[in-house]
Amino acid sequence: MENSDEIKALETYYEVANSEYDRIHTYFDQIDNKVGFLIAVVIGVPIAAVGFASQSKPTDFNWLSLVLGVTGILAFLGAGWYILRALSTRSVKLGVPYKDFADYCKQYEDKKMKEWVADILIQSSEFNYKEALQKAGYLKKVVPFLIAEVLFLLAGIIAVLVGKIISL
Repeated sequence: MENSDEIKALETYYEVANSEYDRIHTYFDQIDNKVGFLIAVVIGVPIAAVGFASQSKPTDFNWLSLVLGVTGILAFLGAGWYILRALSTRSVKLGVPYKDFADYCKQYEDKKMKEWVADILIQSSEFNYKEALQKAGYLKKVVPFLIAEVLFLLAGIIAVLVGKIISL
């Protein structure tokens, strides 16, 4: 607060800091929504495969369907790992500390306070942006596992169906 470097475009600085802070939190929310969707898909596919398998007799399975099913379950575990990683990235900075804000409001005029708030918001945005990128990186790593899961579990189901057709 005792900095001699005065910001000449204080209004612009404050507005940009505030909008940047809001933008990063919106980005976090978008990632969380995508993670929620992926959770439903990643969990839904094995549930459907297990439902199919429970309707089959032990003699309906062959070595190919078992290998494909196990590989699909391994892909499910990989996708689940990265989903958990994406969900666990939560050390975000939530903006202006209330106690400091109340104390500084009693000491400084509006211009200094606006600068201080903008500095805090910019610092929070920089930190949160790095966290958001890390979260998005984990989300991107889910997709190949999800694709593998779907392909292997569906291929396992198809192998069971083809085995049933051949045995007729």
